[in-house]
Amino acid sequence: MSRFGPTEGDGHISTAAVGTLGYVDPEYHTQYTLNEKSDVYGFGIVLLELITGQPAIIINERKIHIVQYIVSELANGAIVRVVDPRLQGEYDIDLMWKAAKTALACTPDTAKQRPNMSTVISELRICIELEWSRLRGSRKEFKLSSTPTDSSNKEIEQAYDPLPR
Repeated sequence: MSRFGPTEGDGHISTAAVGTLGYVDPEYHTQYTLNEKSDVYGFGIVLLELITGQPAIIINERKIHIVQYIVSELANGAIVRVVDPRLQGEYDIDLMWKAAKTALACTPDTAKQRPNMSTVISELRICIELEWSRLRGSRKEFKLSSTPTDSSNKEIEQAYDPLPR
């Protein structure tokens, strides 16, 4: 939110919503109102950035919004092409699809088509729990020089769980 103070001779203070290009709810540009679903849109953009490692506005030969980029790439069915290459393939493809679909569900132009935040959190919680299970399973396959105990694993999982229980 941005607040503009009164100008000389005017006692009126106006408040306007402002935001960073790429994160602002597209509906705001036509209706000039913000609501809970406006936040869902911005959150979806952040999720897409986390998945791809790309900014909200991708500048290559031309400027393209991250949603356009991902939708065009996923139309070919290749999630691997959009996932952040720094992950070096160390992820479950099905879980990445689920996370990408959840993020994209947050980004339709109209708020009515977006889920509420509790639905988004439920979907992400499933992704996180499945990923923790996958990592625990792969930990058994590798011999680590110092294997943490189950109780310390639980503490680590709780400390790094970004979603409140």
